[in-house]
Order: sequence, then C-alpha cells, then structure tokens
Amino acid sequence: MPGNQRIAERLRLKEPDLLEISVEMTAPQVFAGPFKDTFPYKRRRDHWYTNESNCAEADRSLDRGDRTEQFDLTPPSDLPPPPGG
Repeated sequence: MPGNQRIAERLRLKEPDLLEISVEMTAPQVFAGPFKDTFPYKRRRDHWYTNESNCAEADRSLDRGDRTEQFDLTPPSDLPPPPGG
C-alpha cells in the first residue's frame, strides 16, 4: 500500500443513545478526492449484543438457542489436498 494514504475516524456520543462514527479517507492513488461518510449507531437498551446477533440474526446456519453451527463443516473424505499441501 502506498504511504500517502490517511484514514481518520472520529467517534462521538451525539445523544445518550446515539453513537456517531465519522470517517474520512484520503488516498490520492485510489480516490479522486477524499471519501467522507458518517455512520450512526442507535443503542437499543432492550438488546444484549453477542457476536451471533451482530451479523447473523437471519443466519439459519446458527442455532440461536445453543449458539452452535447447524451445518456439518467436515470436508468430504474424497476431497483432494490443497495445492502445496
């Protein structure tokens, strides 16, 4: 990566239940100009965060009751070895 890029993040609690993250990225070899965006995060006091709940609320591969994977991830026995392995 070129050394003339910059990423600045600013976090502020805008309201008691509203976190705001502002991002500014400058990378002259990648972007025509600075990229700026702001991401608001609303606190839900009735919700308890878990890794599974962040991205996987509709993910059917996880059992939400016991937080286990529902798919067998064992590779097939006839799968050839990876290259170089």
